Amino acid sequence: MNKTINRTMVVSLVIMLMILFAGVGSANSDSASITEKERLELANKLWGTDITYGEYIEQLFPEAYD
Repeated sequence: MNKTINRTMVVSLVIMLMILFAGVGSANSDSASITEKERLELANKLWGTDITYGEYIEQLFPEAYD
């Protein structure tokens, strides 16, 4: 039950952040930004690993920490 809730929270958080930062990634042509395909591959790779939400977001959305 808790895993279902945690997965739902993570997926919801990722979707909200993707919507929030959709314009930011296209506005910055910085070399540090990653494409949506790379972001999805990284999200799939990180899924189920033992990291905090902050670390997860930092890796998926590095532009949020610039």
